[in-house]
Amino acid sequence: MPGAAVGVFHDGQEHFFSHGVTSIENPLPVDENTLFLLGSVTKTFTATAIMRLVSDGRVSLDAPVRTCVPELKLLDDREFTVRQLLNHTSGLDWGTLVDTGEGDDALAGHVAEQTYEQAMASCCWSRSGWATGTSAGTR
Repeated sequence: MPGAAVGVFHDGQEHFFSHGVTSIENPLPVDENTLFLLGSVTKTFTATAIMRLVSDGRVSLDAPVRTCVPELKLLDDREFTVRQLLNHTSGLDWGTLVDTGEGDDALAGHVAEQTYEQAMASCCWSRSGWATGTSAGTR
């Protein structure tokens, strides 16, 4: 990776640090507005935040996810726990690394083009081999 950006919120203030360029092919300077494909990098931060909430007694690893995120909508009614999300045994397969193009509005444009059903069908494929979305088909 030829560049990186970090944002830190501390004592009520945002601080941004950046270094390098966006890519070798398109070497624009990295700043606090540069978008990156995050992939698995977010897993460590998410797990750390969840485990801090567990330590504080605010989240139970064995609680259904809908207890913590009641607005979660899937095309089926199955339940899974926070623990299952963290250890990748919930049955969800989030194929979300999508190249949405360049520009500040690229992600918003991609999302606007997707119907709810398309978004769910593309990201909710069970590792056990059954589709949770109505149009996911079979793999």
